[in-house]
Amino acid sequence: MLADQCYGVAVGSVREVLRPCEVAWVPGAPGACLGVINLRGHIVSVVDLRQILGLEHTALGAASRLLVIDYDDSMLALKVDRVLELLNVADDDIEPAPRMNQTPVPVDGVVTRPHGPLFLLKPAELVRRLEDSYA
Repeated sequence: MLADQCYGVAVGSVREVLRPCEVAWVPGAPGACLGVINLRGHIVSVVDLRQILGLEHTALGAASRLLVIDYDDSMLALKVDRVLELLNVADDDIEPAPRMNQTPVPVDGVVTRPHGPLFLLKPAELVRRLEDSYA
């Protein structure tokens, strides 16, 4: 969840979900990068998913989590407002992503649910956006 909207990533790219922990600041890092954590001997960048998606920044809350994802032989921790559940979604239930307004969200598809849409994010595109912010 981010800003009362449901987002999801394929479970195959999720390594684990963590409670927020101490993040070491990195000098010169872009605004979306909150710093790094040591995850069992691996240095992992922590980024604010709200900022990557162009949403207003909020402080950590009791329900905030770090969603650690795998990408290109690396890991990245995404700060999210909260993690709700693990869903089994059939391919037939995924609709094509709609065209977004000025700042396109890296959405792979949308699942219609009774309590609102679930936007399926592309982790590789999230990482590309973060890397582009360094340039």
